[in-house]
Amino acid sequence: SKNRDQQLQETAFCQSRGAGPVVQGLKLSETKRVALSGRLEKFERDQNVVEEHAVGTDLFFVLRGRAKIITYGDGGEEQGHEEIGSGKFFGEMAFVTKERRSATVRAMESLKVIRIGEVPQERIRRRHPRIAEKIFYNIAQLLSERLRRTTHRE
Repeated sequence: SKNRDQQLQETAFCQSRGAGPVVQGLKLSETKRVALSGRLEKFERDQNVVEEHAVGTDLFFVLRGRAKIITYGDGGEEQGHEEIGSGKFFGEMAFVTKERRSATVRAMESLKVIRIGEVPQERIRRRHPRIAEKIFYNIAQLLSERLRRTTHRE
């Protein structure tokens, strides 16, 4: 039943704080609107959700499970990875810049995500500009913090 699936999606998203910092400052009703704009998807262990250099602008929120974000060196060797789990998100760089994916994201176990594609993104921007503005602001803050941490490490 579609309605029950939507309720579960909305509840899981809000309970896991699946978007955490991305939806900071939004009302609960606005957070639910974001959750319901996406599509619930499942990935099995070792399945790639996105691949480095692939075209795509979808934003993903992890509801359950763990994944690793992998980058590769010039020779194709794995250079390192970061693990993410419930309550985390990925795809924000391509979401904002509309450029190719900067990393591969692979399920480490059964993984459940909400995928917000380009059409729902555009619909939110058009119909709910305040929500879109807040999401973009939050993502810009997160990317800025990540850049600052990366710069200070080197």
